[in-house]
Amino acid sequence: MERTLHLIPAGWRRPVACGEVLRAVSFVVRGAGAGTLAYIVTSWAGLPHPVWATMSALIVSQEAWTETRASISARVFGTVIGVVVAIAVNRALAERANLAMQIAGTVAICAAIARWRPAFRVSMWTGPLVLLTASPLQPIFVPAFRSEEHTSELQSQFRI
Repeated sequence: MERTLHLIPAGWRRPVACGEVLRAVSFVVRGAGAGTLAYIVTSWAGLPHPVWATMSALIVSQEAWTETRASISARVFGTVIGVVVAIAVNRALAERANLAMQIAGTVAICAAIARWRPAFRVSMWTGPLVLLTASPLQPIFVPAFRSEEHTSELQSQFRI
């Protein structure tokens, strides 16, 4: 008896409907295009770390366009929340607490918000990014403006 080597597991081999193929191709093209466009736009704008926009564009990409839009909205609002909380905590504790304590306060507040609205979990890492990228020579608001890199996927997703 002759044995055949199957590279695709038996559970994965099944007939595929044309609509399913089109949805898969659409997702692949949209994801690749969004990641690439996010990188191009942020590089062209001269932002220092285009990797954040590229990652954000890929993170929000979902199979269905409506799910992607919802993911983008949550990501933008979560980013804004993280920036606002980081600035508020920094202003409130700058003289009394070191950076580690400010990060702890920022993450605690953002985690409470994310517990209430899980879609805003991105705020939990946006806040610390704002605090960690600030320097003594620049105000805390400068890294906050860098959050534009996180939200530039909004532009790239809507152009595709």
